[in-house]
Amino acid sequence: MTWDVGSVKQDPAAGELIRWRGRWDARHAIGAADIHSHSAWRFAPAIQRMQRTAVLAENHRDPLTADPRRRYTSENYQVRSDVLISMKTSSDNSLIDLRNREKINHRIPLIVAHRGGVVSPTSPENTLAAIRFASEGSYDMVEIDIAEAMDCEPVLFHSWNGNLRSSCGLDSFVYDMTSEELVKIKYRESDECITSLSQALKLCRELDLGVMLDIKEFGGQHHSEEFFSRIAKLVIKNGLVNSSLTFSQNPFGYKHLRNVLKFAISEDELVLFSNGQRNIVEGRWWFALPNEVTDQLLIDLQENGTLVIVAINQFRYPVHAHEIIASKDVQRLIDTGVDGLQIDSIYEGFVDSFLNRK
Repeated sequence: MTWDVGSVKQDPAAGELIRWRGRWDARHAIGAADIHSHSAWRFAPAIQRMQRTAVLAENHRDPLTADPRRRYTSENYQVRSDVLISMKTSSDNSLIDLRNREKINHRIPLIVAHRGGVVSPTSPENTLAAIRFASEGSYDMVEIDIAEAMDCEPVLFHSWNGNLRSSCGLDSFVYDMTSEELVKIKYRESDECITSLSQALKLCRELDLGVMLDIKEFGGQHHSEEFFSRIAKLVIKNGLVNSSLTFSQNPFGYKHLRNVLKFAISEDELVLFSNGQRNIVEGRWWFALPNEVTDQLLIDLQENGTLVIVAINQFRYPVHAHEIIASKDVQRLIDTGVDGLQIDSIYEGFVDSFLNRK
């Protein structure tokens, strides 16, 4: 099936009339390639952005295509992968340089894939598959959750307590197993295994994805100095020094990573900044919640060399209204001029949709 850029095609399965500008894609009656699926958006300057417009014949509109909850059913996702994957459309597909404000300004808002990429039935969170789909969707970065294995090796895993039962069906803890054991463990109902940081960073570099490292401490666990040393070596080895951020406030983390990653400013440092210590945030970044971002604070931080990246995460919203509130937050934050959004993949269509209206 071939879809030409800028052409109008009729999908015989869906009966939808679609016009694409600046990208190519395919739609299917069950919504496999709906407006929210793996959008091909990479952000250049606003006047240079290549936007897409979908014109749906009103009599044939499929209500499923407007519902992001239907995006990643296994049936939809399989059709999507069998049809084709979107192209990147920006003039700048290179690895982001987080130390170069001019280059960042040409690509804002930076889009960071929460929980290790695009999460779906075929790509569990923090897996190599999720990272690959993030690249195909043209995210600038992925946020990955890092845990310490028993042998001090960093691996990717997300859990409130480090237990593998829910994700992998194994009643054991990450920190009680070696990395060699962990990378052989598959996620439930998936062929994807737990991933080492070494594997993840190598793939991110190959795909030109920056990384946001969320270093987890489970159940009072205290990370070893060797753990942070290995993280630093892996970031350097894979050429991601200028393309990495971290949330860590750990003293060992600061010792080994301060010249390797951009560190987030803490709540205490934000207070000091607000009280006049402007230089404390230079070269740093602020991870904020939507309701924390005001126009003036954003301007002040950016003028003092701080990147502002805001969380658009499903777990932070009420279940009954998460899509409505997330959509409003995305619109306001992009309009305000934040540097980036760390989003769950179910919300990527809101970003795409709003930028197409600007």
